[in-house]
Amino acid sequence: MTSKPVVTGIFQDHDALTFIYPEEREEELVPLLLKELIVPVKLRAGRQLCIPYDVEVGWNKAKATEDNPNGLIEYTGYDG
Repeated sequence: MTSKPVVTGIFQDHDALTFIYPEEREEELVPLLLKELIVPVKLRAGRQLCIPYDVEVGWNKAKATEDNPNGLIEYTGYDG
């Protein structure tokens, strides 16, 4: 018996990744995703490059507006 993955990567765009996960686990999973996505790149002279990520959450891929309240908003932690 195989278990269903908790997080599923469903879309990769030019500069974005889309994941689906159980909403009730958002506070747990988003920080884990951010941690796993950051891959340090070693540069000359002992320097290191880490590219940061922004996170937006929502029920569709359009920006949240008055007409689309379920769209993407910046992730700031628990949103009730």
